[in-house]
Amino acid sequence: MPLADDLRAELAAIAPTRGCCRLAEASALFHSAGSVHLHGRGQIGLHLDLATSAIARRAFTLLRELGMQSEIRTYRRRAFDRAMRYQLHVGGAPNAIATLVEAGVLNARHAPLERPPKRVVGRSCCRGAY
Repeated sequence: MPLADDLRAELAAIAPTRGCCRLAEASALFHSAGSVHLHGRGQIGLHLDLATSAIARRAFTLLRELGMQSEIRTYRRRAFDRAMRYQLHVGGAPNAIATLVEAGVLNARHAPLERPPKRVVGRSCCRGAY
């Protein structure tokens, strides 16, 4: 197993205990591996595209702790190494949108933010979780 995969698995095993750190970790996941999909009529969906099963399990658990419903889908890449990839799909439920606004992923108009606001990563514990 490559060193990067070992590191990802080890970091995925560390779960933040504070609520502010959970929001910072969710913000980091969506800023690094997330995408917003517009479905029309004001509906949006959010997707996380992850490389390892450990990170997918950690993200699924984190989203469940934050009160968001999500589902995991797997697919095999067609290019290069044909590695297994994991996608987490989060629906546009009002509580999910509110949580993502609170985590600094979306702004009040539901547009994605480039980087997290200071209120999300202002504390040293939250910067570590991010």
